[in-house]
Order: sequence, then C-alpha cells, then structure tokens
Amino acid sequence: MKNNYFTLSYDDKEIKVLQIQFGRYFCVGSATMESGIVVNGKIQRKNLFAETLRKLLRITKPYKITTKQIVASLPESKVFIKILEIPKIDKDKIDEAISWQAETLLPVSPENVYLDWQQIAETPEAAFGMPNASRGGRGKIKILITACPKDVIDSLIQSLEENGFTIIGIKSKAGALAGEFASVLHKPVLIINIEQDETSIIIAKNYAARVSTSIPTLKDQAILFDKITETINFYEQKKGEKEIKEVILLGDEDLLDLKNKISAKTDISVKYGHLQNKRVKITKENESKYLINLALYSNPFMGVNLLPKENVQRLAINKSSEQLKFIKSIMILVGVIGLLALLSTWLIMNFELNKNQKILSSAQLINISPKAQEIEDKIIDLNKKIARIQSLSGSKSDYSTVLNNINSISQEGVNIISFVLESQDSKFKLTGSSDTRDHLLSFKEKLQNQGSFKNITLPLKSLEKPNNITFEINFNYKK
Repeated sequence: MKNNYFTLSYDDKEIKVLQIQFGRYFCVGSATMESGIVVNGKIQRKNLFAETLRKLLRITKPYKITTKQIVASLPESKVFIKILEIPKIDKDKIDEAISWQAETLLPVSPENVYLDWQQIAETPEAAFGMPNASRGGRGKIKILITACPKDVIDSLIQSLEENGFTIIGIKSKAGALAGEFASVLHKPVLIINIEQDETSIIIAKNYAARVSTSIPTLKDQAILFDKITETINFYEQKKGEKEIKEVILLGDEDLLDLKNKISAKTDISVKYGHLQNKRVKITKENESKYLINLALYSNPFMGVNLLPKENVQRLAINKSSEQLKFIKSIMILVGVIGLLALLSTWLIMNFELNKNQKILSSAQLINISPKAQEIEDKIIDLNKKIARIQSLSGSKSDYSTVLNNINSISQEGVNIISFVLESQDSKFKLTGSSDTRDHLLSFKEKLQNQGSFKNITLPLKSLEKPNNITFEINFNYKK
C-alpha cells in the first residue's frame, strides 16, 4: 500500500489533496467549495463534495492523482482529545475501562462518537516501601483518547465510499501535527497552526497531542494571545511545573507577524516550523498551504485512527483475501508449469521406454543376453521414475482445497507472504507477518480448530517479539 493513497484535508470552504508519486513529486491541488456543501465540519451535500474532489484529482499538479484510497483529516473544531490515567491493566481490558469513564470525559454522549486511543506513557510498578506502594504498588498508564461525532465521520465516509473512494485512515489535525513536530522525546512543545479560517493551539509530547483547542482565525491578536496563555496554564497546572520551553508557529509566514509578539507574551522561544523528514522537494508556499496533508503523509498509520472499527476490519479482511488470491494464482501458475514439465518428462521417458523395449525385443530375437539384461534394467529404472512423477502430479490437487480453507480463517493483523507444498505427504509451509503476538496466536488457534490440518508447528522464535513479527508455520493436510 506504500504511496498508493493520497491525503485529504477539508473545512467548510476548501478541499486540499496531496500525493507523492514516483518517490520524487508532490502532486497537490486545492478547490474552493460552494457554500452549503460542508457546514460546521459536516458534509451536507455528499454527492457534490465527492464530485468536487473528483474534478480536483484531474487537475492536480504536476500529475493527476488516480488512486482511490484516502487518508483524511477532520476539521479540528469537531475533534475531542482527553488524557485518561488508569492502573496498569491488560491491553484487552483498556476498551472496557475507557467505556466506563467516557461519559464523564467527553462533552457528548459516547454513543454518538467514534473514538480511538493510544497509550502515551507508563509509570513502573513501585517497589515495596516506595511512594506508589500505598496505592497497591501498581503502575499507571496514560491513555490518549481521541473522539469525533459520528455524524461528521459518517458524512465523510458516505460521501466518498458511495462514490467509489476507499478511506483507509481518519486522523485529527492535532494528531498529525504532533507526530511531525513533537519528535524529541520527553520535550513538550506548543504548536500554533494558523489557517485561513481556523487557528489550532496544540500541546504535544512524544509524537502525541496532549491538549488541543481551536478558535476562529481573527484579526484581533489579543484573543489569540489569551487563548495561548490559557492553554499553557491549563497544561502546566496539571504538571505542577513550567514544562513548555518551545513554541512552533505554522502557517503563511508572509501573513504572520506574530513570532516576536508571542515570545514576548509567553517568555518562550518561538520558531517557524518546517517539516523534519522531507523526502522530496516542495516549495515553501506549498509546504505552508498543504502542511496538514504533508503531516498525514509522514505518519499515516501511527497513533489513533477514527475510522470505525467495522471499516478497519473490513479493510483487513479484504487485504488478506487479496493476498490469498494472489498466492493462489501464483500457485496455480506454478502448478500448471510443473504439470507441463512433468508431462514433457513423462513423454520423453515413454519415448525412451518404447525405444528400449524395441531394442530389448530385437536383442531377444538375436539372443544377445548381456545387452537384453542391460536394457531390461533401464526399463525398470524408467518405470520407477514415471511412477514417482505421476505421484508428484497427483499432489497438486491439494493446493486449491488448502488455500480455500486458509482463506476461510483469515485473521486481522496477519498477512500471508508465501505458501509452499514441501513434500508428497501433503506437508505445507506457511510464511507471513503479524502486527502483534496476539494476532499470530489467534491465527494458529484458528488453524488448529479448522479441522483440515494436523501436526501444526509454530517455532518459539516467532513468538519472541511482541509486535511486527515474521513467522513460519508448518502443518500437514488431512486428506
């Protein structure tokens, strides 16, 4: 999926898109929308929004954008982020803990939002006699919760997917910018992103947003300074110390005369932000204009993803199905080539057999017994080879059945890379990658419960890493 997507950002007035093509070019474009297509972040006229996007993709520069896969950002005013600190628990219980507290954390009912979370910090378990021991000696974890009203996200999904596009990720602007500009560990920064209609004020640390707020972009700078001070005070009062030592200012530098003023008001160093990991050149004007799109492109699948869980699962299933179809087509091709090779060998051996049989008959007629014995030995050897080839060709029929059985138990987070029949006794080797150890173990359990496989072995070395695992599974097929 590398580079086979483009990034989309939008507000009530404008759509912006960006894609890197050929590893060299930023293909970019923007389009102004009619009034009423998007209202307060929600897409009201879905077909017109999709049609505006479709027309825009035809005129992006320097090349058209042709892919239909999208990573999108949401208007910042519609996104809520909260930090939740809970006792250290198993990962599979965090969802339940969040659901218990979501109603008090979020300004709207949890039933009316899509949310996702990521762990952003962890304090170790306390030793006996240490301060945490009074609280049971149990460590704490900090969870970043990001949420957005369902009607906003549903309007985006319906508008695009009903018109032939596929959304593979939805992120907040704050999350995208934090992933780009809060890259120095344990160093919180204040990010101020000034756009045409909206100004976002974000405090970020360790690649994740901790506080985010937005206000309309106004000429009255006093309101902006007050909001900046309010946001800093809110964060540092919780910390009990002065932590913010750097402000990153984003936006059109030609229109901003704020750097010195913000520094004077906050007594904090201020600098203009530029992308840290630019892979290809882009003009300063486009870097400023398409900053959110660029940030989305840098880390599209890190952190939270507000795409509904059922959509994420469907994408994973489709991806696994496509991989299995590809493997199946390759195996069929290999099987056909193998059968042709076997057929050619069989024909050659039959030709040699018939030739030797004729020679044997002639030898018997003229009573040349030493030659006859030599030819008879050759015939016996050829018959053995033919029998072995016919046995190998018969095993090809297992491929399709085994592939269909594996396709029926596809597992989210597990990608199949290769599938090999290793011997005549239906022994197969399956190699692939898994996002986590839990996903891999779940996939092995499904293999065991499927009923068509036996002698399933998963080497212990495949379970050493908790994440990003390359694995190999061996098994026999029950005929």
